[in-house]
Amino acid sequence: MADFKATAEQYVNELNEKLKDNAYAKMAEEKTGVKPALLLIGVGFVLILLALLIFGQAVVTELVTFLPPAFLSISGIAKKNVDAPFWLTYWLVFGLLQTLESLTDYLEEGLEPNASVAYLKLKRQLVEFLFTTG
Repeated sequence: MADFKATAEQYVNELNEKLKDNAYAKMAEEKTGVKPALLLIGVGFVLILLALLIFGQAVVTELVTFLPPAFLSISGIAKKNVDAPFWLTYWLVFGLLQTLESLTDYLEEGLEPNASVAYLKLKRQLVEFLFTTG
């Protein structure tokens, strides 16, 4: 847990450093007294919750399983510090899941609503497991 906290603090500090020259970030920090990185993270969580409430679990699953890995892959490539076998495996499995899902969409219509929710939860957990086992 201490490792997670240190990593999170490092990301927050890096994000604050990147936002220090942004006029909107400075204005938001002056008005709220909260660091810009924390405001940005808070807004992100609120947007995810709104997406969940408005669009449902399917959209949130797609966002959670695509956006963080995409960001980390791109930032790893930019820093020339990327774990190529891990990300190649992740994106191959992700693509396979997306392809299978598109081929079996018609089956989902016949499933009970609880089965669809269970499928989305299982898919999200599988992709999160793949993401964290690198």
